[in-house]
Amino acid sequence: MNSINNNPFRNSNINMENNNILNNTSPKMKKIDKFEQPIAKNFLNKIKEEIEKAQLICVKIVRGEEVSKKDLEFISKKYPDMKQMAEESLKDYNNIIKELKLCKDHDEVEQLLFKFSKETSNTAKNGYLSELQSKIKATIMEEMIKSSKNIKSELDNAEKIALKIVKGEEITSNQENFLKQKYPHIKQMSQQTLKYINDLKIDLKNCKTQQEREQLLSKEIKNLDSKKNILSKTEIKFKMAGIEQVQKFLNNNKKDNEKLRLIALKIIKNKTLTKSEEKFISEKYPNLKEEIREYEYLKEPFKDYKYKEEILDKELKKIEQQIVSSKITEHQAIIKKAIVEDIKKENEYGIYYYMNLYLHMIFNKISENSLGIIILTILIITMMYIF
Repeated sequence: MNSINNNPFRNSNINMENNNILNNTSPKMKKIDKFEQPIAKNFLNKIKEEIEKAQLICVKIVRGEEVSKKDLEFISKKYPDMKQMAEESLKDYNNIIKELKLCKDHDEVEQLLFKFSKETSNTAKNGYLSELQSKIKATIMEEMIKSSKNIKSELDNAEKIALKIVKGEEITSNQENFLKQKYPHIKQMSQQTLKYINDLKIDLKNCKTQQEREQLLSKEIKNLDSKKNILSKTEIKFKMAGIEQVQKFLNNNKKDNEKLRLIALKIIKNKTLTKSEEKFISEKYPNLKEEIREYEYLKEPFKDYKYKEEILDKELKKIEQQIVSSKITEHQAIIKKAIVEDIKKENEYGIYYYMNLYLHMIFNKISENSLGIIILTILIITMMYIF
């Protein structure tokens, strides 16, 4: 940075004589007659007041405040070197402000402030700054801090607008122009993040199962975490906001899948769907009812319970293979699995119902005669053989 790296010792001896007048009394002054001492004192006080006035004018110049014509004439005639120093310092300050405005995030703003403060502090410690230079440097630092607050506030506003872009929300034409004119790098960053999100969503849609999606998203989060020391804080913030959007997308997809499964089960059981459920399948899964009818044959009664179980298990394995080979979509798999698993449950409940019925009858017989014990023994042996 040119302004900060300028020679800090420039004009360091300006007004040194004035400082000596104020701070030291020469040997000759001691010889002044006691009647002349009040006159000399008034003279010194006048010079001190003039120097303080000149310094205040210099500070005004550096701050960019309006200076009256009278004050300009005064400092130009009596302290031209001080005026020159103030004008050169103003140029330095303006250059620093330009650099502050080019900062891409809060960290860069803080780094610039720290650099200027450190260099000023070092030159002051080494005694290279005059009183006026110290005041000017302090003034510049104050103005830099004020400007940095405004710049940080603008950066925050730019990030908020850019985050809307990342989240897919609409922004006003004024907001778009603000980003385009003042913070094009932030706008570009938000657009790159939006592309990253959309690409990630496509990858997630191409996953065959919910588990694959969760693994992919987890991998992306870990990858982003490993780049925290490489990427800027703003970029990390945008990427994390993007990940949150993808997570919402994933959660909604999961909810949709569960809703689809429950609706499929209602159709299987010939239950009436609500208006919202009808709307849901008409918009997202219009072929749902046709796909369910494909499995009607599995509802047919089988004489051999074990044989039906084998058919249903084979059907579930077939569905898994079809998912892996991409022959069916995930939604088709959800529907097919829901149908098969529901039929399996019906089968299980059916056999247990009859078992409970027979057991109930047997225990009643036991209470009546010893024949029940024999029947119970035979049933237990049969069950052991079956299972």
